[in-house]
Amino acid sequence: MSSLRKCYFIIFIPALLSCQKLIELEEQEFTEQLVLYCLMSVDEKPSWAMSHTSIELTHTLDILDSSRTYEGVNGAQIALYENDSFIEYAEESTILGSYSFRRNIKANATYKIMVNANGYPPVSTEHTTPKILNNVEIRTISPKPVGSLTEPNLYRLTYEIDDPLGANYYVADLNIVYTTKNGETRFPVKFWEVNSSLDPLEEKDTTRVFSDENFDGLHHSRTIEFNYANEDNFKSDHIDFVLTLMHVSESYYLYHRTLELQSNSNEYRFTEPVQVYSNINGGIGLFASYSKSYAKWRVK
Repeated sequence: MSSLRKCYFIIFIPALLSCQKLIELEEQEFTEQLVLYCLMSVDEKPSWAMSHTSIELTHTLDILDSSRTYEGVNGAQIALYENDSFIEYAEESTILGSYSFRRNIKANATYKIMVNANGYPPVSTEHTTPKILNNVEIRTISPKPVGSLTEPNLYRLTYEIDDPLGANYYVADLNIVYTTKNGETRFPVKFWEVNSSLDPLEEKDTTRVFSDENFDGLHHSRTIEFNYANEDNFKSDHIDFVLTLMHVSESYYLYHRTLELQSNSNEYRFTEPVQVYSNINGGIGLFASYSKSYAKWRVK
């Protein structure tokens, strides 16, 4: 019986060896790329009051790099163009990878950034800034909030947007502002949309990003809910809810929507992976802009 087992073993060895197949893996070469982040604020400041626009410049890391340290890139030449005309070069900060433009950013203008840095492929990006819209109004808050209330209460706020024709993108933000003779203290208010599937990017996030796809050119009403209680021990002279409506560029909208979708995809095992939007040619990152309009509701 023992000799029979040995015979089987000898017979099966060639069969096992014949099933082996050598697979060669081709190693892909990693090339570092620049990562650029620049968010412009469109405003109507006078020419002598220059705006400050920051640029963050880092680089990509190899997936096998265990350090996971994204260091800033210094010594780069960053040029800004407005409607195809050169404007200025960015100033480099003492902080590694930090640059800035000192320029008033115009509404509905096309801006382009070109970056050259030693050791990296050049990158470029451009987009058109949004218009300045004073088109938001708070219609109601119910129940009526009072400044003497110290216990949290649930409120429902309805606001209206006078949306112009064409593709428009928005971000809503809500703050409570306490005003004294010494100045203002502002706190973000966490809220959620009523009859909407939009979720915050994270638990502490208070902003929402949405498009006018379903109300293009119309007078549109939206409703949010939030909890509020007086938190300044009645020291303030005035209390206001301030709703900020940002009119954002398409690139801003696409970046934050895909970022939100990617965040949500981590909650489910079989969800398709989501690639976060980037509009940097030759690199990765975001170049976007926004303008702001405000609506105020006085509580006290």
